[in-house]
Amino acid sequence: MIRAMAWIFFILPAFLFMQIPFVFAQDMRASHVKVHETLHRLEKKAASEKEDAIREARRERDAMMQSRELLEKKLAELRKRNRVLRDEVTSLSNEAVSLEQREKEISTQLDSAAEVVHELIGVVRINAK
Repeated sequence: MIRAMAWIFFILPAFLFMQIPFVFAQDMRASHVKVHETLHRLEKKAASEKEDAIREARRERDAMMQSRELLEKKLAELRKRNRVLRDEVTSLSNEAVSLEQREKEISTQLDSAAEVVHELIGVVRINAK
């Protein structure tokens, strides 16, 4: 009976106690496998999201470059148009100066012609009396 009691109180708990680490080890291995699988799944997801982000960044960069190229073309056109308009303004300014000079010459001629006409009117009045 002492043997039975020793068996129940000492040997059986010791045996069970020795089995507990084995059970915990299995649980830890299962947990490790689950953690490893989860980590692997998250790494794949992160890699996929990174690739998506890189693709999106490339699309955005390409769109910006196209917009930039379009803006640069428009800017070049506007600069060219500005040069043409400046040339036209210069040409028109020169023409305005020459027209002012021509107007002065014609005014002078008109004044001298008006003087001649006044003289002729005076002569005609004198002769008409």
